[in-house]
Amino acid sequence: MFNFNDLTWIIKQQENEIFADGYYPMFWDSYVAMVVEHGDTVIYALTALLVEGLAKHDAVGECFRWLHELPDLDKHRKAIREVLALNLFHTSIEVRDSALLGIAALDDPHDVIIETLKRAMRWEPISGHKRYIKQVIVQLKETLRDEEQG
Repeated sequence: MFNFNDLTWIIKQQENEIFADGYYPMFWDSYVAMVVEHGDTVIYALTALLVEGLAKHDAVGECFRWLHELPDLDKHRKAIREVLALNLFHTSIEVRDSALLGIAALDDPHDVIIETLKRAMRWEPISGHKRYIKQVIVQLKETLRDEEQG
């Protein structure tokens, strides 16, 4: 049975970690083990950590950036899409940016994701971030076009 407190503890252990591009966060292996054991509930729980204020934005955001690396990705793809799409509208730019990076890394041109990105671009208050969202939309449309041609 999934224990939300275990996830909170894993994430909180790394609150002082300095995250760097290209490097897995130190808690990643523990997080993956939880997903393997308990499934999508653990992916959805990331948003609950943010809503409840139980973890720092950068720690949860780091998970968002690496969700595309989960084993059995296709099994978790729907939950990942939903969590990342929802967090495109978070009040923290750090969370929104991490969700966008996660979507770009997932490179899943699902119609719902593209439409959600369009809504997020209209909603986004920071002009520079709007440009990044547009870049990801273009990327996903190119991926879709490549899939249709191949």
